[in-house]
Amino acid sequence: MKIQNVFRSLIVLFICFVAIEQASMAQWDDSTPGVIKTLDKVGIGLTNPAYKLDVSGSIHTNSWLRVKTNYGLYVQGSGLRFQAFNNYYWNLRSRSGLRIATKEGALMGIIYHNQNDEFGLLNAESSWVIRNKKNEFTAFDVNGGERMRLDAQGALMLGTQVNPNYTTAASDPYRLYVNGGILAKEVKIETGWADYVFEEDYELTSLTEVEAIIEEKGHLHNTPSAKELEAAGGVELGTITVNQQEKIEELFLHLIELNKKVERLEEENAQLKSQK
Repeated sequence: MKIQNVFRSLIVLFICFVAIEQASMAQWDDSTPGVIKTLDKVGIGLTNPAYKLDVSGSIHTNSWLRVKTNYGLYVQGSGLRFQAFNNYYWNLRSRSGLRIATKEGALMGIIYHNQNDEFGLLNAESSWVIRNKKNEFTAFDVNGGERMRLDAQGALMLGTQVNPNYTTAASDPYRLYVNGGILAKEVKIETGWADYVFEEDYELTSLTEVEAIIEEKGHLHNTPSAKELEAAGGVELGTITVNQQEKIEELFLHLIELNKKVERLEEENAQLKSQK
């Protein structure tokens, strides 16, 4: 049986050699389109292969198309290069971006970059959805217009692209800028309070002094003026709330003192009436 198997193998090899010899002139002739071999290069459908394997036409496989090294897919005419970077990432190089479509071909979005070093996502109408510029900002667009931007300093801006760069009373930068109204069910601010007004060593400004300060400066003592608020870009809610509470508590102290004076006057008046 072993001798028969060897004999059969020799017959098969002989038939293959004959077939190759008969096909060599038609298949490997550089002047005939088809399968062309030039030195160490093979071309299919062309007469002058430029690469180890050069195909003029489509390639179809019903299994994996494997590339042993870290190279990948390179499309010279369209500016696309798809290459393995390492075990975790692939490099995608293109002139503009990558279109994302459904199975039926409907465009859903585009991963895009432009000549201004801006990178992000476009929608089906080629309008920005998310846009990033390295070391500058990340912007979020809706209906063809920018609605929100996060800048390199960590400030979030709504309705504006300009960071006014104001600082808090503690000289810290603000992190949220809104060009428009804010509606909330509740707002909580971490701040102190004005209970120091009720301490024994608190120097309460007399009403006479308050009147003089108003006449001189045009605003209450220990409160910012309109010009100061304009220069600061607005009111610090926590600070101004404490400031207003301070004035309310001072008013109550004045009212309590006035009430005591009124009570003393009423007592004196009652005594005078009783002596008549």
